[in-house]
Order: sequence, then C-alpha cells, then structure tokens
Amino acid sequence: MEAGRELDALVAEKVMGLSAPWDENTPCPYCGEIMRYCGQRSWCTSCSEWRYGPYKEYSEDISAAWEVVERLDALGYWFQGRTRFDNEGEHDDGCWAGFTPHLTTGWNGQPDHYTNAPSMPHAICLAALKAVGIDIPD
Repeated sequence: MEAGRELDALVAEKVMGLSAPWDENTPCPYCGEIMRYCGQRSWCTSCSEWRYGPYKEYSEDISAAWEVVERLDALGYWFQGRTRFDNEGEHDDGCWAGFTPHLTTGWNGQPDHYTNAPSMPHAICLAALKAVGIDIPD
C-alpha cells in the first residue's frame, strides 16, 4: 500500500483509535480550526483544503509517524527501525521498521511485525498495521 491519505486513515482508525463519524467540533490537525465533515472527508475553512478525516499525515511526516511509534509502545510493542542502506548504488532496500511485543523471549534481533518501504514514516505505518493484525496488500 502506498503512502498517502488511504494509509493515513487506516493507521488513524486501526492504530491510533480514531474512527468515524467524527465529532463536529474536531479541530484540524494542521491548523487547529474546527473542520466541517462530509462523509469521510472534511473541509478546513482555515486551510481551504479537503482532508481525509481528522488525520495527520502519518505515512509521510516523521513527527506524525513517531506518534504511531509512541502509540504502539503504549500498546506494548518495542520499535526497531533502519534508514536506507545503499551499498554504493548496488542495493537499496529502502527504510525498514518493525514492532515486537514487550517481554518477548527468545529475541532473535528481528521484530515480529516488520516491513520495508521507500521512507521511514511509510515503513512505520505499514509495520504498525501488521502489529495490530491488519493484513496489508503489497
């Protein structure tokens, strides 16, 4: 699944615990103004943009993605990640992120729920969804 609004909405609902329908008094996560809702989309009058729910850009913004890491930590998961590894242009497997339940015995150095993606926020989101039991199509 590619980074973007669809993935952000899935992370918001399945990992962060946000769900529709949203309260009419929910503030825009970007500017703080109250948004108006129309189905799964919302209109922020201050930003003058449609948003896909009251969601942050978890799959594209590292500070929002780190909130996902903190949420998984609160749910009982360790995080492990690695930025791009490029062996002089011969191999680039993107960024890597994974989660393992706290108190796991027999740790082998590889998280139970992990994935590669072009960016770290994207990898964090995909791995977080795997950790909470959501099957993500490649």
